[in-house]
Amino acid sequence: QGDYVLDSRQLYEILLRPIQAEIAVAEHICVIPYGPLHFLPFHALHDGEQYLIEQKAVSYAPSATILLESCQGGSLNIDRVLALGEPACDLKPLPFAREEVERVQKILGPERCRTEFGADALRTVVLDAGGVGNGQAGDDVWHFAMHAMFVQAAPQLSYLQLAKAGGDDGRLFAYEVAALPRAASLTVMS
Repeated sequence: QGDYVLDSRQLYEILLRPIQAEIAVAEHICVIPYGPLHFLPFHALHDGEQYLIEQKAVSYAPSATILLESCQGGSLNIDRVLALGEPACDLKPLPFAREEVERVQKILGPERCRTEFGADALRTVVLDAGGVGNGQAGDDVWHFAMHAMFVQAAPQLSYLQLAKAGGDDGRLFAYEVAALPRAASLTVMS
């Protein structure tokens, strides 16, 4: 942990300290990363006292170029949304994760957005949502507000940490999602 915090503080000093005055007055920070900064968890940068996520809500957005390329495929209907947050696991709860998911449901309405929290935020919920023959219409959007691990050397082993249940460690791996017969048109992770 010591090396990580030291590295995190050094990166904070280089990337965020120059704009500390703007950060201090902001309610929310939106990061639009470029190049290798896509792999940097800005929310985990440490100012010497706290991680950035402990001070402010942090989100990420694509660059204008990536957004334009993404929009070339047509429009997205948002009729059904599955939003999961604050799963019951051994990791420290993320600040504002529950509020984020509740806000998504408030914006869209409970008839369009179903939510799962705590012990109900299971990987089987996502696997069932991506399955065929469960008698339900597919979701247009999956929204995840939880811990995730990106494995650069083997991206298929990257995972979202959902709730633990019985012998299931709650890890939803990228290769499992890729193998689903049906997935949402848009996935949001924060």
